[in-house]
Amino acid sequence: MTTEEEVKKKTKGFSKGFLIVLFLFLLLITVFSVITHEIVFEKETSFDDTIYKAVSSIASPALTKIMVVITFFGSRAFLLPAYLIIIIIQLTKSRTKASLGIAAVALCGGAVLFLFKGIFKRERPIEPLIAKATSFSYPSGHSFSAFTFSGIIMYLIWSTNITKAWKWTWSVVFFLFAAMIGLSRIYLHVHYASDVVAGFCLSLAWLASSYYILRRVKII
Repeated sequence: MTTEEEVKKKTKGFSKGFLIVLFLFLLLITVFSVITHEIVFEKETSFDDTIYKAVSSIASPALTKIMVVITFFGSRAFLLPAYLIIIIIQLTKSRTKASLGIAAVALCGGAVLFLFKGIFKRERPIEPLIAKATSFSYPSGHSFSAFTFSGIIMYLIWSTNITKAWKWTWSVVFFLFAAMIGLSRIYLHVHYASDVVAGFCLSLAWLASSYYILRRVKII
């Protein structure tokens, strides 16, 4: 392959990858913006009310205990040690750049989340089933963090040599893991459903843009 052909191939790959990431990013940000406008600013509560009533209808003491355990996996108490273990594993495999990329996505993602919470300053639901959090409600930090963590795990899974069937299986498992954490926040009445959906959208937009940037600078 000539140098000119190599340049054309790289340019084509760059354009296709950029367009896919751009489309996904704009789609997620659009959904996030619609939720922000209609629910946070315009105070349209029908969506949140409907979801909360549906979740509350299945409430029970036993299920509450299960949800308390599930919600723990979206907390700093779990995620910080988990990230540390992942980074150490990457370092032991001499994947220094990958470990730096994971740390950057996690830390900068936390900063992005903190920024958005400070901008919207939405109060949390009243009468939570667990100790009331002191931070703002929108978007959901547990939802954002859980989907970001799961997204990183999915990337690591797809970078292995296991079969595609197992890659898809584990990807579904970790997606459901993150979704259950989001659901637990609604069930425990510490977040509105719109907080969780917004956290999901923001997380995926963050992952898509981070992945593209880290690939372009050849960190991952």
